[in-house]
Amino acid sequence: MKLKNIAILGICVFISCKNGFKGSSTGHLPPKVMEKLLMDINLAESYCVMVKDSMHRGGTKNLDSLAAYYKTIFAHYNITEVQFTQNLEWYKNHPADLDTIYNEQLINLPKIQAAFKVKKDSTKP
Repeated sequence: MKLKNIAILGICVFISCKNGFKGSSTGHLPPKVMEKLLMDINLAESYCVMVKDSMHRGGTKNLDSLAAYYKTIFAHYNITEVQFTQNLEWYKNHPADLDTIYNEQLINLPKIQAAFKVKKDSTKP
């Protein structure tokens, strides 16, 4: 079951971003990269609340799985947790840029949902 969960998260990561972080002349992640990174983080957070098991009932987060997902996401984008935190702080200090990123996520969310629906429908017997 865990392998299936990791595979689903892996699909999220690779659908949302095919290339890792290449750097920025301004010292922070470019908006498009940050948008995809935050989408992956948000999907991982949501998934860890939705999936129930004997240890995590009633909507509590599975922090062990979440830590593994974060590690996978950070590795995919070639960043560390510290770099992520620094970038998030930069964007918090530039709220117009962060607002633009979240607006783009709202626009792209139906595409991601459609990709999952197609993937889910193709696995039915």
